[in-house]
Amino acid sequence: FIAVAHEPVIAHPPGYPLYTILAHLLAWIPLGTVAQRVQTLSAFAGIAACLLLFKICKKLGSDNFSVVIASTCLGVSSSFWFLAITDEVYTLNVMFFMLLFNLALNIHEKPNNNFPWIGFALISGLSFTNHWPLMLISFPALILIIISHCKVMLRSGFNMAFFFLAGLSPYLYLPIRSWYEPYLTFFQPLPDWQRFWWNITREAYSNGDQSGTWNDSFLFVVNFFKTLPEEVGWPALILRILGLFLIIQKNEKRCSISIVYAFLSSSVILKLFYRNEYNPHHWEIHQTFNLVPIVMLCLAVLTTVY
Repeated sequence: FIAVAHEPVIAHPPGYPLYTILAHLLAWIPLGTVAQRVQTLSAFAGIAACLLLFKICKKLGSDNFSVVIASTCLGVSSSFWFLAITDEVYTLNVMFFMLLFNLALNIHEKPNNNFPWIGFALISGLSFTNHWPLMLISFPALILIIISHCKVMLRSGFNMAFFFLAGLSPYLYLPIRSWYEPYLTFFQPLPDWQRFWWNITREAYSNGDQSGTWNDSFLFVVNFFKTLPEEVGWPALILRILGLFLIIQKNEKRCSISIVYAFLSSSVILKLFYRNEYNPHHWEIHQTFNLVPIVMLCLAVLTTVY
């Protein structure tokens, strides 16, 4: 991503246009090396995610002490910390998810206010230009919060569709940049619509390693739970798991199901359908998918502390 942002050029599918554009803008800042400037984007997104978790916890009725504990647990989680200082798209994905979660709570509180609906549509579109597979699998957690206000959503349908499509506009970067024949593209240039769609839908990976079985998927899930103590240690993990159960009792049912689903989204559900052979290399890839579940566990901590 450092080379991609520096020029800029076209990254591996689905192209990550929003990340490329933002990282390229940061690469112009005359401080440090280009690598450090690009990695700053991940750090900023990580800080924003922690602040958004703080705000969400306050909305759920927690006191200041509980909120600080939950946000700190996220900030010091090993996977989150590592990806927040790496030139990768995953903390930006978490930031978008937390921003949308916050907007969904706003919509649930004041469904007749148009601004949160428009913001939700715009940010949703932008989030799908970053890492759409991870956002797509966690998106039902957001829908669960606002689904009871579907009539209001339908009344704002045209405006929401317009702003959602506007949020997808960074994808225009890919064909436009390809027309100028950049010196580096991950696979090939994108000369036409068919190749453009091939890139966005990640069809390039369809011929990759899909030799995994249900047993491999099961091993990925088991290893996720085995490595959870490495995130912040056993005491915090026990608080998180206990909090996950208490959330179901203390919060509104729809919100509770949303949090539990978000936890299971890329920790269990994605791993069941991502048919890779279980090995250390593929596990390293899967570890980067686990940030949203880790955030939900941090959210659960406040329930046990509060």
